[in-house]
Amino acid sequence: MGHTVRLVICLLCGLLLQSSAESSQCGRKDDTPPAKLKVKRPRAYEYGEYGVAMDERQSTVLKCTAEGRPAPTYSWQKDGNPVSTTDPRITVEDGVLTIEVPTTDDEGQYQCFATNPYGTALSPKYKTVYAFQAPYTDVTPKEFEFNVGEEVLLDCGAPDGAPKPTIYWVDEDSERLTLSERMSFTEEGGLYLSNVEKEDEGVYYCFTGNNLLRTFMRSPARFLDVNSGTATARPAAISHLSTENEGLREQSKAIRCLATGYPTPAISWFRNGQQLPEAALQNFNRDLYFDSLNFADGGSYECRASNEHNIQPDTRSVLLTVESAPYFATPVRDVVIPPGGIDEIICDAGGVPGPELTWLQNGGPFRMAEGSPYQLDGDRIRIIEPLEGQSTVFQCILENVHGERVGSYTITVLAIPATITVKPEEEVVESEGDVVSLSCTAFGSPEPTIEWHKDDVKLDHGGRIIIEVSGESDAVVSTLNVTDLIFDDGGHYTCHALNSVCNSSESSDVLIRFPTNATVEPSELMVTMGDPAIFTCNVQKDDLAVPTWSWFFNDVKIESRGKGGEFEFPAEDKLRVRRTKASHTGTFKCVVKTEYDSDSSTAELIVQGLYSTFNKVNPGQSTTITCITDLLDSSGWEIMLSRSPNEDNATGASGMNEIGGPFNVSGTSRPITVDDTQPTDVYFCLLRQTGTSLLAWLNTSFSTYALPVLSAAPELMSRNQTSITISWKAWDHGTDVGDPPCIAYIPHIREATNGDWISGPNLQATARPQYLFGNLTTDTHYIFSVSAVRDGSGGEGPIGPAVILKTLCNAPSPPSEVQVEVTAPNLVNVTWKLPAMTYCSTGITSYTIYYYEEGSSSGITSLTAAGGTTTWILVGGLTPGTGYVFSVSLTTDQESNTSLSTPVINMPAQNNSGLVVALVIGGCLLVLAVMIVGYFVKRRRSDKKQHNLNDSANVNDAVQDESYQQLNSPGKIEAVEMQQIGITAEKDPGPDEIGRSKSSSEYPACINDDADESEYEVPIQGTAAEGNDHDVDNLAEPAPVYINGRVFPGNRRGKRPLFTGSD
Repeated sequence: MGHTVRLVICLLCGLLLQSSAESSQCGRKDDTPPAKLKVKRPRAYEYGEYGVAMDERQSTVLKCTAEGRPAPTYSWQKDGNPVSTTDPRITVEDGVLTIEVPTTDDEGQYQCFATNPYGTALSPKYKTVYAFQAPYTDVTPKEFEFNVGEEVLLDCGAPDGAPKPTIYWVDEDSERLTLSERMSFTEEGGLYLSNVEKEDEGVYYCFTGNNLLRTFMRSPARFLDVNSGTATARPAAISHLSTENEGLREQSKAIRCLATGYPTPAISWFRNGQQLPEAALQNFNRDLYFDSLNFADGGSYECRASNEHNIQPDTRSVLLTVESAPYFATPVRDVVIPPGGIDEIICDAGGVPGPELTWLQNGGPFRMAEGSPYQLDGDRIRIIEPLEGQSTVFQCILENVHGERVGSYTITVLAIPATITVKPEEEVVESEGDVVSLSCTAFGSPEPTIEWHKDDVKLDHGGRIIIEVSGESDAVVSTLNVTDLIFDDGGHYTCHALNSVCNSSESSDVLIRFPTNATVEPSELMVTMGDPAIFTCNVQKDDLAVPTWSWFFNDVKIESRGKGGEFEFPAEDKLRVRRTKASHTGTFKCVVKTEYDSDSSTAELIVQGLYSTFNKVNPGQSTTITCITDLLDSSGWEIMLSRSPNEDNATGASGMNEIGGPFNVSGTSRPITVDDTQPTDVYFCLLRQTGTSLLAWLNTSFSTYALPVLSAAPELMSRNQTSITISWKAWDHGTDVGDPPCIAYIPHIREATNGDWISGPNLQATARPQYLFGNLTTDTHYIFSVSAVRDGSGGEGPIGPAVILKTLCNAPSPPSEVQVEVTAPNLVNVTWKLPAMTYCSTGITSYTIYYYEEGSSSGITSLTAAGGTTTWILVGGLTPGTGYVFSVSLTTDQESNTSLSTPVINMPAQNNSGLVVALVIGGCLLVLAVMIVGYFVKRRRSDKKQHNLNDSANVNDAVQDESYQQLNSPGKIEAVEMQQIGITAEKDPGPDEIGRSKSSSEYPACINDDADESEYEVPIQGTAAEGNDHDVDNLAEPAPVYINGRVFPGNRRGKRPLFTGSD
């Protein structure tokens, strides 16, 4: 129902009831038609769909129009309370609410109520907002300075207002700015230039306007200064993408993508990998525009920007979310139900997020009373056996964050006879084999059923009888179709509308005509040139049908030109070709029409007497066209060759199209030479008797060979600093353009920046052709293409697709001063210095680090770091206790030699601290136990030797043991301490190291037994360089590498660097 709230549909006018009574002899006790009450939306929407912006300088008028019988009365509410009419500024008259000199106190939500004895209808709620236009807060002019080619954004700083202000920009001459490929406007109203030109220099102003208040405000000046100079080439980059990407169903939406760069970027949009057509784009492809959103439009979209300096387009994605204000998924319907009937109304709510549903009755809360025929069941109200006088109106209110919808369902309890409102045609005439269609529409309460009868016999759906029933505005529509009509289908057809109150019927007479059938005789006719040809069009038709004939030759209608013309009509059904020519060979058609139907038939005419042959050649070459006649007596005949079938252009009268002739026919043919033939040439053989008019002409169907064209560009085979070898796919008759045979190829070259094509030699066609171009300039781009050559003169085809290739730069020098610092048992930091290099357009694209285990035959390992100024990389996954040799190379468009190899870098042994500590502690305990036992044994012996031992100091000296001395030596104590802290000593100190403690920095750091030795990652200061995460395992097998005189076959085991960095 849209936004219109309806209380009751279905008005039966008095004439309708009278017509019904006359056709069905049915009457009603109460001839008063049911009410029809319809509330129309107020005619004021200046502030959105349901909003009104109020201006104090003029009255605000809300018009609520309702139709009904009896006529409705009106009332208005503001914010849920009755509108006060005691205020002299506010009046309500016949549904029109008028507010004189509105103020901010009048802001709020207004709703109209229309009431008659059948119920109350509601309008949607309308929000009023006091119109205003705020001034600019920043009134200081601003200056901006840019270089040619830079991106520019001038902010408008537009103030707020209601309604929302319109924004536009003007230059210093007050000329309004328009969109261009470089110029656009941001969604906030800013002026945007993707790259500024010197001509853009000047003063700009931003204007904001309030259309309701008719006020316009100008921003302070924006002075744009552009420095002279040449723009710096910049690849395209997306600088702005819409952030407000939520749209509402059935509303418009634009997503804006702005890009900078020089030259000006081109913008395209993609969804699911498919490019969107320009019909969906606006604003020079910057705006992805939806005229009316639906839920299927939601999803991810890609904006891509590029210019000639982009290797890949700059791409940004945006996710569009489609939500919806509430709506009715199925139309709101009114119900006319007889007393005691059963029905239901359903409020089928739609909206995202899902709306809240509220039922009202006559504009107030719906409360189910005991014994009421109306029972609430969620989103539906069931109507069970209502009584007369229980008519009512229900409102379904749907509301979510995006708005509110009101749907009114009018329940009218009334008994109405079945009445046919649309009758079938009184008489229908059809032909056998056609289809007859009769339609009948009926209304009533209860809803009527419709039956079809033929000659008082009921028709059932099936076979050639097709009966379709549909609903249309509370009426029933039934359509009867009878297909493949036969003569017996004619007769008296009746539509019966039936219900429990009363029935009605209407009839139609169907007449079946015999179909018209046309046949041309003879269907095929062959004559000798100059003889006549006659066709007859026979017709079978209905006795009452009146036929007319028309004749066509090759689908062009033949107009009668009287006796003596090229064609004659001896009778309406006959056609005579007076004197046949070769050009009369073709199709003749007869069309017969009656007032009921039509039919057609064709015949073929072949005129013998003139033929042609030609030698097919390549375009631009000479050939011979031979005109041939099969006349038995050729004396007195002339043959000509012309570019036109017009005789005047071949006899020499004008000469402009004459190719050869006239020639007297000698025998049966005449060969004629034609120079510089082209594929578009058309030639005709002309034949006439000497001194008479043209008798016949014939299109020779001349054609030339199609020159071969390669469909694919050539490919690079090899290259160095001064030569490039290309190869290309051999020409294939099945897939490429042109006629075989292809016998040779011609390679072509030119510089990419300028210059003309330079052609190479003719190369004999082979299965995989190739060619080397030498004496080229180092580090230079060239364009290469190939043309194919077919057999015969002039057989070279056009140049095919091209490819751009570059010669190599001079070989770069390798990095120098490669140094390796061990940072962990399985981790080193490799650094190097950049060499002094000659220029290469690619710059340094990458570095490769090579290393191998000293004394191992497992081969060399390599990993790749990002190019540019990268000068270090962490290499992990090394084997503790193993020696390694390292070297580094760099790559521009080719890889340099490797640097000088480093000395052998010995990795520290793995520290098995737990086992060592356990062994040392165990050993110490064992030694201590032995010492204690020995001490007590000697003490017992010393007690027996009292004569020799008197001094207690001598006793202490006697118990000194060699093991105890060793345990307390500096080296042993150091070993124990190291075991306790989890560090293993590399070796016992020598005699010269006794008494010296080793610094903790001289030992390897503790390694947790659970640590992953393959990649030992440690914190590092600095930033990881971009582009260093390369999977070397997926690289092709590299060339052999030479380090310290050893030859390695290439990378066998790729490693990934932990970090790389730049000095």
